[in-house]
Amino acid sequence: MEGVELGAMGPLVVIDGANVAYAYADALGAGYDDSYRNHRSRRLEPNVVGIQVACQYFWQHAATSSVRVLVVLPASYVNAKPRDGKSTNALMETDQWELLQQLKQDGKLVLAPPTDDDDAYVLTIALREWTRQQQQQQQSKEHPLLLGAYCLSNDLFRDALERNPRVREWLQANNHTTTVGSGGRISFAFVDMGQVDDHGQRILDIVPNPRHELILWMEQQSQEQQQQQHYGPVSYTSGV
Repeated sequence: MEGVELGAMGPLVVIDGANVAYAYADALGAGYDDSYRNHRSRRLEPNVVGIQVACQYFWQHAATSSVRVLVVLPASYVNAKPRDGKSTNALMETDQWELLQQLKQDGKLVLAPPTDDDDAYVLTIALREWTRQQQQQQQSKEHPLLLGAYCLSNDLFRDALERNPRVREWLQANNHTTTVGSGGRISFAFVDMGQVDDHGQRILDIVPNPRHELILWMEQQSQEQQQQQHYGPVSYTSGV
């Protein structure tokens, strides 16, 4: 499958792109289509900057954790380039569309075909990688401490749980009774920490579930590297 390297090491995070984009727009509070403001219900427009923020979080830990990232989105997100950022028919502004084009060019974007359920692709990719890594762990003991396949989403995937027992097994793999490096869903929140981009637009930070096994491990790896860079390698000398 495109983007999943058969010989690659390290955990895989599959980002539920639509879920993340809508969550970012909701947290930002600026994702509502003006044409719907006078209606009983307002339509929330996705903001794919949230996907970029999520990717950057994991990429900044890649050097110490070898974490890999794939983003799954409905193909409609990139099928047509909008003419400007003011059209109510445009799915997103041009700069957001260009972010997705860059992800696609880098081989990090998986597009679910039209009319297909993109959640099914998120779960299938994660499950396939999880199964592959389990098989590799049984065949070799030379793997790093943490592998596994995860998805970043606030979706509870209730329908998939009812349809596929394998999904339930994978989602429940991340608990205190299993070994580190398994699988499951990573929930998240976007937080306004006062950051702005070059144009003065607010940029939110992402906070993945601080108690999730993968997040704890990644943060630990980064802290250890920072300590080594600051203090240097620890050396031991025998006492006289």
